[in-house]
Amino acid sequence: MQIDEDPSWQDPIIDYLVNENLPKDKSEARKIKQKAARYYMKGDMLIRRSYYGPHLTCIKYPQTLEVLCKIHDGECGNHAGGRSLAQKALNIGYFWPTMRQDSTEYARRCDRCQRYKSVPSLPAKEYHPQNSPWPFMQWAIDLVGPMPTTPANKEMMIVATDYFTKWIEAEALSSTKEADVERFIWKNIICRFGCPQSIVTDNGTQFVGRQITAFFGKYGIKQHLSTPQYPQGNGSTSRQESYGLIARPKGDRPKRHHFPWPMGQKQLFPHTSQSLP
Repeated sequence: MQIDEDPSWQDPIIDYLVNENLPKDKSEARKIKQKAARYYMKGDMLIRRSYYGPHLTCIKYPQTLEVLCKIHDGECGNHAGGRSLAQKALNIGYFWPTMRQDSTEYARRCDRCQRYKSVPSLPAKEYHPQNSPWPFMQWAIDLVGPMPTTPANKEMMIVATDYFTKWIEAEALSSTKEADVERFIWKNIICRFGCPQSIVTDNGTQFVGRQITAFFGKYGIKQHLSTPQYPQGNGSTSRQESYGLIARPKGDRPKRHHFPWPMGQKQLFPHTSQSLP
Protein backbone atom coordinates (compact mmCIF):
# COMPACT_ATOMS: atom_id res chain seq x y z
CA MET A 1 0.00 0.00 0.00
CA GLN A 2 1.22 3.45 -0.89
CA ILE A 3 2.08 5.17 2.40
CA ASP A 4 4.37 7.99 1.38
CA GLU A 5 1.94 10.51 -0.14
CA ASP A 6 4.29 13.50 -0.11
CA PRO A 7 3.73 15.10 -2.58
CA SER A 8 0.12 13.98 -2.91
CA TRP A 9 -1.34 12.86 -6.25
CA GLN A 10 -3.98 15.56 -5.80
CA ASP A 11 -1.56 18.51 -5.65
CA PRO A 12 -0.92 19.03 -9.42
CA ILE A 13 -4.65 18.76 -10.21
CA ILE A 14 -5.70 21.12 -7.42
CA ASP A 15 -2.97 23.58 -8.37
CA TYR A 16 -4.26 23.65 -11.95
CA LEU A 17 -7.93 23.93 -11.02
CA VAL A 18 -7.39 26.69 -8.45
CA ASN A 19 -4.38 28.63 -9.79
CA GLU A 20 -4.15 27.33 -13.38
CA ASN A 21 -0.50 26.44 -12.86
CA LEU A 22 1.07 23.80 -15.09
CA PRO A 23 4.49 22.13 -15.17
CA LYS A 24 7.05 23.43 -17.63
CA ASP A 25 7.23 20.06 -19.34
CA LYS A 26 4.68 20.10 -22.16
CA SER A 27 4.01 16.38 -21.92
CA GLU A 28 3.27 16.55 -18.19
CA ALA A 29 1.17 19.69 -18.68
CA ARG A 30 -0.94 17.92 -21.30
CA LYS A 31 -1.49 14.93 -18.98
CA ILE A 32 -2.60 17.15 -16.10
CA LYS A 33 -5.06 19.01 -18.36
CA GLN A 34 -6.57 15.70 -19.45
CA LYS A 35 -6.88 14.48 -15.87
CA ALA A 36 -8.25 17.76 -14.54
CA ALA A 37 -11.22 17.54 -16.93
CA ARG A 38 -12.59 14.75 -14.73
CA TYR A 39 -12.35 16.72 -11.47
CA TYR A 40 -13.73 19.85 -9.87
CA MET A 41 -13.31 21.61 -6.53
CA LYS A 42 -16.02 21.70 -3.87
CA GLY A 43 -14.69 23.90 -1.10
CA ASP A 44 -11.37 22.35 -0.08
CA MET A 45 -12.24 18.89 -1.41
CA LEU A 46 -11.32 17.48 -4.80
CA ILE A 47 -14.29 15.72 -6.42
CA ARG A 48 -14.13 13.27 -9.33
CA ARG A 49 -16.99 13.19 -11.80
CA SER A 50 -18.74 9.87 -12.19
CA TYR A 51 -21.20 9.02 -14.96
CA TYR A 52 -22.50 5.77 -13.47
CA GLY A 53 -23.02 6.77 -9.82
CA PRO A 54 -22.43 9.50 -7.26
CA HIS A 55 -19.54 11.91 -7.67
CA LEU A 56 -16.52 10.59 -5.82
CA THR A 57 -14.66 12.31 -3.01
CA CYS A 58 -10.90 12.08 -3.59
CA ILE A 59 -8.95 11.02 -0.50
CA LYS A 60 -5.35 10.15 0.31
CA TYR A 61 -3.42 8.27 2.98
CA PRO A 62 -4.26 7.79 5.89
CA GLN A 63 -7.93 8.33 4.97
CA THR A 64 -7.67 5.49 2.44
CA LEU A 65 -6.66 3.04 5.17
CA GLU A 66 -9.55 4.16 7.39
CA VAL A 67 -12.07 3.66 4.57
CA LEU A 68 -10.78 0.18 3.75
CA CYS A 69 -10.76 -0.79 7.44
CA LYS A 70 -14.39 0.27 7.97
CA ILE A 71 -15.66 -1.42 4.80
CA HIS A 72 -13.69 -4.63 5.31
CA ASP A 73 -13.57 -5.04 9.11
CA GLY A 74 -16.36 -2.73 10.29
CA GLU A 75 -19.70 -3.66 11.83
CA CYS A 76 -21.23 -4.18 8.38
CA GLY A 77 -18.06 -5.55 6.81
CA ASN A 78 -18.08 -9.01 5.27
CA HIS A 79 -14.32 -9.42 4.71
CA ALA A 80 -14.72 -9.11 0.95
CA GLY A 81 -11.90 -9.74 -1.49
CA GLY A 82 -9.75 -7.06 -3.08
CA ARG A 83 -11.82 -6.43 -6.19
CA SER A 84 -15.12 -6.38 -4.28
CA LEU A 85 -13.61 -4.15 -1.61
CA ALA A 86 -12.52 -1.57 -4.20
CA GLN A 87 -15.93 -1.63 -5.85
CA LYS A 88 -17.67 -1.02 -2.52
CA ALA A 89 -15.43 1.97 -1.86
CA LEU A 90 -16.45 3.37 -5.26
CA ASN A 91 -20.14 2.78 -4.60
CA ILE A 92 -19.92 4.57 -1.27
CA GLY A 93 -18.33 7.58 -2.99
CA TYR A 94 -14.55 7.50 -2.50
CA PHE A 95 -11.73 7.47 -5.01
CA TRP A 96 -7.93 7.35 -5.17
CA PRO A 97 -5.78 6.13 -8.06
CA THR A 98 -4.36 2.99 -6.41
CA MET A 99 -7.55 1.81 -4.77
CA ARG A 100 -7.62 -1.58 -6.53
CA GLN A 101 -4.03 -2.43 -5.62
CA ASP A 102 -4.48 -1.17 -2.04
CA SER A 103 -7.73 -3.13 -1.62
CA THR A 104 -6.14 -6.35 -2.84
CA GLU A 105 -3.13 -5.91 -0.55
CA TYR A 106 -5.33 -5.06 2.43
CA ALA A 107 -7.47 -8.17 1.93
CA ARG A 108 -4.35 -10.34 1.66
CA ARG A 109 -2.99 -9.00 4.94
CA CYS A 110 -6.23 -9.60 6.85
CA ASP A 111 -5.57 -12.27 9.49
CA ARG A 112 -9.16 -13.56 9.62
CA CYS A 113 -9.39 -13.86 5.87
CA GLN A 114 -6.24 -15.99 5.83
CA ARG A 115 -7.43 -18.21 8.69
CA TYR A 116 -11.04 -18.86 7.70
CA LYS A 117 -11.20 -18.48 3.93
CA SER A 118 -12.29 -21.54 1.96
CA VAL A 119 -9.58 -23.74 0.52
CA PRO A 120 -9.51 -23.28 -3.28
CA SER A 121 -10.21 -26.38 -5.33
CA LEU A 122 -8.29 -25.12 -8.34
CA PRO A 123 -4.93 -26.76 -9.08
CA ALA A 124 -1.77 -24.92 -8.13
CA LYS A 125 -0.66 -24.99 -11.76
CA GLU A 126 -2.45 -25.02 -15.07
CA TYR A 127 -2.94 -28.49 -16.49
CA HIS A 128 -1.37 -29.29 -19.84
CA PRO A 129 -3.15 -32.38 -21.20
CA GLN A 130 -1.24 -34.45 -23.74
CA ASN A 131 -3.32 -35.10 -26.86
CA SER A 132 -2.59 -37.51 -29.69
CA PRO A 133 -4.86 -37.12 -32.74
CA TRP A 134 -3.74 -40.31 -34.49
CA PRO A 135 -2.14 -43.66 -33.54
CA PHE A 136 1.57 -43.89 -32.73
CA MET A 137 2.08 -40.14 -32.97
CA GLN A 138 3.02 -39.65 -29.31
CA TRP A 139 4.58 -42.10 -26.86
CA ALA A 140 5.31 -42.02 -23.14
CA ILE A 141 8.51 -43.77 -22.07
CA ASP A 142 9.58 -44.64 -18.56
CA LEU A 143 11.69 -47.13 -16.63
CA VAL A 144 10.21 -49.74 -14.29
CA GLY A 145 12.23 -51.46 -11.62
CA PRO A 146 14.35 -52.71 -10.05
CA MET A 147 12.80 -56.14 -10.59
CA PRO A 148 13.95 -59.64 -9.63
CA THR A 149 17.24 -60.31 -11.38
CA THR A 150 17.19 -62.73 -14.30
CA PRO A 151 20.05 -65.03 -15.38
CA ALA A 152 21.04 -62.35 -17.93
CA ASN A 153 21.32 -59.88 -15.05
CA LYS A 154 18.38 -57.87 -16.36
CA GLU A 155 16.60 -56.17 -13.49
CA MET A 156 15.20 -53.03 -15.19
CA MET A 157 12.48 -52.68 -17.78
CA ILE A 158 11.83 -49.85 -20.21
CA VAL A 159 8.19 -49.37 -21.20
CA ALA A 160 6.66 -47.23 -23.97
CA THR A 161 2.92 -46.55 -24.16
CA ASP A 162 1.16 -45.02 -27.15
CA TYR A 163 -1.21 -42.23 -26.13
CA PHE A 164 -3.85 -43.00 -28.76
CA THR A 165 -4.15 -46.80 -28.79
CA LYS A 166 -2.52 -47.49 -25.37
CA TRP A 167 -0.31 -50.03 -27.13
CA ILE A 168 2.62 -51.13 -24.98
CA GLU A 169 6.18 -51.87 -26.00
CA ALA A 170 8.50 -53.19 -23.30
CA GLU A 171 11.97 -54.68 -23.03
CA ALA A 172 14.14 -55.92 -20.17
CA LEU A 173 17.45 -54.12 -19.68
CA SER A 174 20.62 -54.87 -17.79
CA SER A 175 21.62 -51.18 -17.87
CA THR A 176 19.73 -47.93 -18.36
CA LYS A 177 22.20 -45.84 -20.33
CA GLU A 178 21.37 -43.45 -23.15
CA ALA A 179 22.52 -46.00 -25.71
CA ASP A 180 20.03 -48.55 -24.35
CA VAL A 181 17.17 -46.04 -24.55
CA GLU A 182 18.21 -45.03 -28.07
CA ARG A 183 18.36 -48.66 -29.21
CA PHE A 184 14.93 -49.37 -27.72
CA ILE A 185 13.31 -46.39 -29.45
CA TRP A 186 14.89 -47.31 -32.77
CA LYS A 187 14.06 -51.03 -32.59
CA ASN A 188 10.64 -51.05 -30.91
CA ILE A 189 9.09 -47.76 -32.04
CA ILE A 190 10.68 -46.29 -35.18
CA CYS A 191 11.28 -49.57 -37.02
CA ARG A 192 7.81 -50.94 -36.15
CA PHE A 193 5.48 -47.93 -36.17
CA GLY A 194 7.41 -45.19 -37.92
CA CYS A 195 8.98 -42.06 -36.57
CA PRO A 196 6.74 -40.47 -33.88
CA GLN A 197 6.10 -36.77 -33.64
CA SER A 198 6.81 -36.51 -29.91
CA ILE A 199 7.92 -38.56 -26.91
CA VAL A 200 7.10 -37.79 -23.26
CA THR A 201 9.74 -38.71 -20.67
CA ASP A 202 10.76 -37.72 -17.19
CA ASN A 203 13.91 -35.81 -16.28
CA GLY A 204 16.14 -38.86 -15.88
CA THR A 205 19.72 -38.57 -17.10
CA GLN A 206 19.18 -41.33 -19.67
CA PHE A 207 16.37 -39.26 -21.25
CA VAL A 208 17.90 -35.77 -21.24
CA GLY A 209 21.57 -36.46 -22.04
CA ARG A 210 23.41 -35.15 -25.07
CA GLN A 211 23.36 -38.46 -26.95
CA ILE A 212 19.61 -39.04 -26.70
CA THR A 213 18.91 -35.36 -27.38
CA ALA A 214 20.98 -35.55 -30.55
CA PHE A 215 19.08 -38.72 -31.50
CA PHE A 216 15.74 -36.93 -31.13
CA GLY A 217 17.03 -34.00 -33.18
CA LYS A 218 18.30 -36.29 -35.93
CA TYR A 219 14.83 -37.76 -36.56
CA GLY A 220 12.86 -34.61 -35.77
CA ILE A 221 11.23 -36.01 -32.62
CA LYS A 222 9.96 -33.48 -30.10
CA GLN A 223 10.67 -34.33 -26.49
CA HIS A 224 8.26 -33.26 -23.74
CA LEU A 225 9.35 -33.53 -20.12
CA SER A 226 6.73 -34.41 -17.55
CA THR A 227 6.43 -32.48 -14.29
CA PRO A 228 8.71 -33.38 -11.36
CA GLN A 229 5.66 -33.91 -9.11
CA TYR A 230 4.38 -36.76 -11.31
CA PRO A 231 7.20 -37.85 -13.59
CA GLN A 232 6.17 -41.34 -14.70
CA GLY A 233 5.39 -40.63 -18.37
CA ASN A 234 2.40 -38.49 -17.36
CA GLY A 235 0.99 -41.54 -15.61
CA SER A 236 0.72 -43.79 -18.66
CA THR A 237 3.43 -46.29 -17.73
CA SER A 238 2.51 -46.45 -14.06
CA ARG A 239 -1.13 -46.95 -15.00
CA GLN A 240 -0.35 -50.03 -17.09
CA GLU A 241 1.77 -51.51 -14.30
CA SER A 242 -0.82 -50.81 -11.61
CA TYR A 243 -3.49 -52.64 -13.63
CA GLY A 244 -1.22 -55.66 -13.98
CA LEU A 245 -0.94 -55.27 -17.73
CA ILE A 246 2.84 -55.23 -17.46
CA ALA A 247 3.51 -58.30 -15.37
CA ARG A 248 6.36 -58.37 -12.89
CA PRO A 249 8.18 -61.71 -12.90
CA LYS A 250 7.55 -63.84 -9.86
CA GLY A 251 9.99 -66.01 -8.02
CA ASP A 252 13.53 -65.52 -6.86
CA ARG A 253 15.25 -66.17 -10.19
CA PRO A 254 12.82 -66.41 -13.10
CA LYS A 255 14.10 -67.70 -16.40
CA ARG A 256 12.77 -64.86 -18.48
CA HIS A 257 10.40 -61.88 -18.40
CA HIS A 258 6.95 -62.92 -19.61
CA PHE A 259 6.14 -59.80 -21.64
CA PRO A 260 4.11 -60.99 -24.68
CA TRP A 261 1.00 -62.27 -22.86
CA PRO A 262 0.42 -59.26 -20.57
CA MET A 263 0.89 -56.85 -23.48
CA GLY A 264 -1.54 -58.83 -25.60
CA GLN A 265 -3.90 -58.93 -22.65
CA LYS A 266 -3.89 -55.11 -22.68
CA GLN A 267 -5.47 -55.07 -26.13
CA LEU A 268 -8.32 -57.45 -25.09
CA PHE A 269 -9.52 -55.67 -21.96
CA PRO A 270 -11.84 -52.66 -22.36
CA HIS A 271 -10.34 -49.44 -21.04
CA THR A 272 -10.92 -45.73 -21.14
CA SER A 273 -8.62 -42.85 -21.90
CA GLN A 274 -6.42 -41.52 -19.16
CA SER A 275 -7.88 -38.73 -17.02
CA LEU A 276 -6.00 -35.95 -15.34
CA PRO A 277 -4.94 -36.58 -11.72
